[in-house]
Amino acid sequence: MINDKYLKIQVVAEILSCIDQHIYNLIVEGELEAIKVGARAMRVSEQSLLAFIERRKISPEDLLDPDQETKQSPADQRVARSKWVDK
Repeated sequence: MINDKYLKIQVVAEILSCIDQHIYNLIVEGELEAIKVGARAMRVSEQSLLAFIERRKISPEDLLDPDQETKQSPADQRVARSKWVDK
């Protein structure tokens, strides 16, 4: 990975149109590879970012007919209730 470029967190966030915290979360979750370059500074591997984007690509068919696994029937959905409701 010596030939890899390393990007600032803010640059990656701008590329993905999200906030910096989301990039940190992706690093913690192992979705993006990063290195520390100082006490607080991090850089994200450009190759890691490109691989992440490739893994997250969707096809038009996915938009028109999402996986059945992601669909939930109303009976399967659970509603959070407070304990005081049962009293």
